[in-house]
Amino acid sequence: MHIEVCDGGPAAAQGGWAASCTRGEHGRGLQIIDRLTVARGDRAELGHAVHWADVAIAA
Repeated sequence: MHIEVCDGGPAAAQGGWAASCTRGEHGRGLQIIDRLTVARGDRAELGHAVHWADVAIAA
């Protein structure tokens, strides 16, 4: 299955939520995605970013 999510791209500044976290409390998202998907990536399009992932599904 192919999944795509679009967003406005990188934030201009890191949010306050990240500043209040310890190093171990954030930044694990891509590690989780790597374990759940067979491929992932992103691309820039005019005005936004597209993040995609391919997930293996049982037939």
